Amino acid sequence: MASLMSDVDNSEGPERAVFRLKNSECSVEEVMQLMTTYKFNETVQLNCCQYLSGLEPDDIKQVTQKHIQRRNEFVKAGAASRIIEAVINHESSASVLSYGLLCIWHLARTDESRSEFLDLECIDLVMKAMDEHKESEEVQERACVALWNLFLNDVEVKEKYMSLGISDRILNSMRW
Repeated sequence: MASLMSDVDNSEGPERAVFRLKNSECSVEEVMQLMTTYKFNETVQLNCCQYLSGLEPDDIKQVTQKHIQRRNEFVKAGAASRIIEAVINHESSASVLSYGLLCIWHLARTDESRSEFLDLECIDLVMKAMDEHKESEEVQERACVALWNLFLNDVEVKEKYMSLGISDRILNSMRW
């Protein structure tokens, strides 16, 4: 089976890369390369975020050691910055935002990965997504759970964003 990297190297195009992404387990390098090479292609970014969000189940009780190992591989490879870049480049797409937020929720489950996202100031992006996609129940829900993980164990971060009105955004999201 050819790798995703051959799609990028041989310029077969994003459609073929997305097909392979959906139909195989991809290496960390392949997914990161796709996100870098096709950073302005909404379909590729959506599918990469879907892939990354599927690395772990939503229920933390169902997360296995294999899930944790795979998550750590992606975090070490720079997944946080690629996810944030996808959210920035496709901020008008509720789908990319929704899966990007789901990635943050799943990948920011440890202090190390959480700090990577916080260093990228992703809470500001989450707040912006909540403001700009008020009509999207999925964006609102996933933004709230992403914030939950980002605020976990960090009183300073919670206090800073409480003073910036994050609680109003969270309460407004509950209207859906």
